[in-house]
Amino acid sequence: MHWVSGNCRQSSLQFVWDEDRPTFTTTDRNLPVDLAEHYDGRHAGHFPGGASIGCAASMRALEIPRTFADLCAPTATQEELHRLTDAKVVFADYRRIAADFSQESGGDFELTNSIQRRLDAWLLDHAAIVSASQIAPNDVNTPIATSGPRVKAVRPPRYGRAVVVAARDPFATQAEGDVLGLLDVKGVGVSEARVPERSMHGTGLLPLEQALNDVLFQTLIERIFEHSGSVHHCLPVYAVIDTGFDVRDLWAPGHPARPAGIMVRRAHRRMVGNCDLPAFGSEAQRIVAEIEMLLRQYGVATSTADGTLQLTRTESGLKLFSEGEEADGYSETDLQALHRFLGSPDDIRIEGINIQTTRDIDWPREAAQLVDFGQYEVRGRFNNPVLSQVMDRPLRWGGLLFPDAPGFVQPNAALAIDATFWAHQKASPGFNARFGLSPGTRLSGPMERSMLLAESWRSGEMSGAEVHAELMSLVENSTAHWSRSS
Repeated sequence: MHWVSGNCRQSSLQFVWDEDRPTFTTTDRNLPVDLAEHYDGRHAGHFPGGASIGCAASMRALEIPRTFADLCAPTATQEELHRLTDAKVVFADYRRIAADFSQESGGDFELTNSIQRRLDAWLLDHAAIVSASQIAPNDVNTPIATSGPRVKAVRPPRYGRAVVVAARDPFATQAEGDVLGLLDVKGVGVSEARVPERSMHGTGLLPLEQALNDVLFQTLIERIFEHSGSVHHCLPVYAVIDTGFDVRDLWAPGHPARPAGIMVRRAHRRMVGNCDLPAFGSEAQRIVAEIEMLLRQYGVATSTADGTLQLTRTESGLKLFSEGEEADGYSETDLQALHRFLGSPDDIRIEGINIQTTRDIDWPREAAQLVDFGQYEVRGRFNNPVLSQVMDRPLRWGGLLFPDAPGFVQPNAALAIDATFWAHQKASPGFNARFGLSPGTRLSGPMERSMLLAESWRSGEMSGAEVHAELMSLVENSTAHWSRSS
């Protein structure tokens, strides 16, 4: 572990922020890191390894992939998925679908009930699907009803519960409809080579409440980008689908089953190998760090307060935990050096930046496209050091910003989202009893509301339009103070 050898506070990389944007220097602030020496981020593919994966030469940054070749995922596997019999569209962005897939309307049309039914049928035909492994009897989900011909799909590397399918013009007839693009479909089950299992990423499924929670946070982040004048944006979501079956034991063994959902998103190219972390010293690392600090002005962080890394002193010595699991391969000498570097605390938690982006960055504007928002949190204050996570360093250590550093960002009172609703807190006894949760369960306000909305939708108490309106209202109410203070 050379990165913590000797005098760590002089030898380790740390964030340093100026008024305009962050730069990376050593902690003595005298030796700037030559980013170009590590990686020229503007070369082919924009991310490390991009030039060696045979990407379509005509693809430009942030251009929508239209063919499987455009995904630049040569190791993707092919599958045939089953069509779900009982699936229903909860809500959809019909104009976005038309703009991306219709040769005639381009999103400019009157959204009549007839057109909405046509687009719902199109979504179900292409995206209401499930893998063969998920249909087999298992402990993860309730029985799944399927019918009709199978749907061909590809599964890029590390797409544990998602696939990409080809899609036709929704306004063309079956005979004349050309394949115009791709759909990224999340929550369709594990691959043919795997068996569903009870683990965070092992079920192959996307609980409907998680899909609603992701849409809620994505909308909030998009509003922040718009309000701040940022060039960044979020990957569009076309629709949320109710699969018609349930996820078993979602929160703990013996707990009531919860509705399973599917999120249909615009197709995109993930980072090489689907590794969501940038390379050390790359422009991508800097841009991701800038986004984190922007969001923190609004009270939003991309990792939990529990921390990505935890170093704690126990009766048997120092212990290092990474994402809740004890980290192997580090000697007592290593841990002692890290402990001294961090100021010799009895217990310290470090929050790793966890912003996931698509592969392409629009370099003239340095604009990134964000994807996946289940890990985002809103807090009233930030107390832990912030770690810039990278793919190619021990412990993903790309640099650390301490809370006492001049550039450590706290929420701006004029901008910050009120954490009263959004923050994690203990669920009420009535809520725990209603959903079969253990006493003391901590949930964010958005997740609690998403669980209630998923239940209300499945029971028929609310329509999909009402569910979507409720989500949008939560964001609008939480950002209304921006207009009052401007």
